[in-house]
Amino acid sequence: MLSLTLLLCLLVPSLADAATRYVDGNIASTCGTYSIASRNCSGSDGNAYKTYTEGLAALAAGDVLLIRSGSYTKSGVYGNVAGDSYGGGAASWGAATIISNYPGETYTFTHDGLNMDHSVSTGGISYIIWSCDSVVNCNFRGSGGANQSGFRLNNAAHHVRFYKVSVRSFTQHGIQGGTGGCPSGPSNIEIQYNDISLNGDDNDHFEHGIYPSCGSDWLVEFNSLLGNMGYGIHLYSSSTDYHLNHIVRNNYIEGRKTGATSTAYGIMIATGSGHKIYNNIINGQGSQGVKLTGCIQHFGPMTAPLDYNNTCYDVAIGVEVGDSGVSAAEIKNNIFETVGTPISDSGTSTVKSTNFCDSAGTGCSVTGSPSFTNAATGDFTLQSGSSCRDAGLDLSATLTTDYIGTARPQNSVFDLGAYEYIVVASSNSTFSRAGKGMNGRMR
Repeated sequence: MLSLTLLLCLLVPSLADAATRYVDGNIASTCGTYSIASRNCSGSDGNAYKTYTEGLAALAAGDVLLIRSGSYTKSGVYGNVAGDSYGGGAASWGAATIISNYPGETYTFTHDGLNMDHSVSTGGISYIIWSCDSVVNCNFRGSGGANQSGFRLNNAAHHVRFYKVSVRSFTQHGIQGGTGGCPSGPSNIEIQYNDISLNGDDNDHFEHGIYPSCGSDWLVEFNSLLGNMGYGIHLYSSSTDYHLNHIVRNNYIEGRKTGATSTAYGIMIATGSGHKIYNNIINGQGSQGVKLTGCIQHFGPMTAPLDYNNTCYDVAIGVEVGDSGVSAAEIKNNIFETVGTPISDSGTSTVKSTNFCDSAGTGCSVTGSPSFTNAATGDFTLQSGSSCRDAGLDLSATLTTDYIGTARPQNSVFDLGAYEYIVVASSNSTFSRAGKGMNGRMR
């Protein structure tokens, strides 16, 4: 009878052979005698590959692939045929395959798209981490070809994390999901601390920063989404394919690209249940070419989406609950400043309370001035005289921190909007400490 150790090695042989591999455009060709120090094939530091996709194709579950500084290109989409591997197949985040920059170095990969298809890729698409030590060091750029998306997650791909990477200038979407295999869709996708900006070319208005057409348990947090052609974050399908249990929090979303047309919101989540949207900042235009239509949008069939403590600025519509199929939506503790219609509600049993609006109305119990520090430069921290201080409901069952991680509440009562005003007591006085912009994210 086979021992357990031998059996595991036979079932998942790649885990036993996990290795650190390198991509370096400086070498003449792929080799097994890489020198980290010399960046050539005269050493003993392992396997190195001249092209980005050669490195990807060599990955097995649990490997680490480090990309050296330089510019890399790929014509055509990678990931459409068997043999195109991303090293999927691990069983936990702790054993995940990692694709990253060599520490401290910067690379740019210009390509036509990376298709992460669970049913095609060798080893499947599971427990894969795209990471970087700084969001400015790992750059994925579109080559200008038609219908490009930076990343596509298809056919039940699951447990993929994008962390501190920059995805820009693709002619369709930055990160797309669910284009094959709906209604199950990709699940447990984590998109954290990334720059996902300036994607789309307006061939149609469905060109967004992030766009899964179906899926479950997506975590989208701490990202900067600037000037995408359509929506910043669009988790919706016009069919009956449901989305389930998405969390969208602590993101900064601003405007649209020059030339954008049609309707577009900062965030849309529609169909399904279990969705939570909180601590986001949606700036209608900012320094971008075209203004967003609104901040948050929902359509049914959908149950109990939670829209809490978001800051919505300079748009026509704050939150749109688009039809009666959306039931029991909760819209609480938000700031709607310079917003024509704070809440457009065609839903069923919508709960609206303790929101700041330019004038009083249903769901708008706080008026006056939010007293942003400098909305014109995208600084939506609250000043001491803000009407939004100590004006909210206790929502600690869902959130206990603000946009930059400050504990809520600071003064026994929740503030409104994405930022909690910080009051620090000292031995001599009480003073405020405003939040620091975007927690290190790019604008």
